Amino acid sequence: GLSVPTYFVILGEMFDRQAGVNMAEFEFPAYFNFFCLKKRVTLICMPDLEARVRAIFNETLLGPDDANIIGANDHGGDCDETAYPKFREEGYYLDSMRRDLNVDTLIQFKTFDA
Repeated sequence: GLSVPTYFVILGEMFDRQAGVNMAEFEFPAYFNFFCLKKRVTLICMPDLEARVRAIFNETLLGPDDANIIGANDHGGDCDETAYPKFREEGYYLDSMRRDLNVDTLIQFKTFDA
């Protein structure tokens, strides 16, 4: 059979809003390569896309930054703050490897200017 790709090139927009289609589907192949095959993927893109991809992977891999978690907005004002999820701490408890995990562990970025 075919192997899962390890090189991805992203040019232009990552999402086509008119068609509602992801034009840069590499998230699941990146996770599959890393967690199942123990490989890193290479993403070839422009510098501005690297910053966007890093932000996306930081949140999907490690959870939201503490500054972006506003519990009252997500859980309502009547919910006790001690009941709010602590994504990073829970992740560390479930899998200590997450303490050293970052986007560069999964993806090697190769950038270019057009």
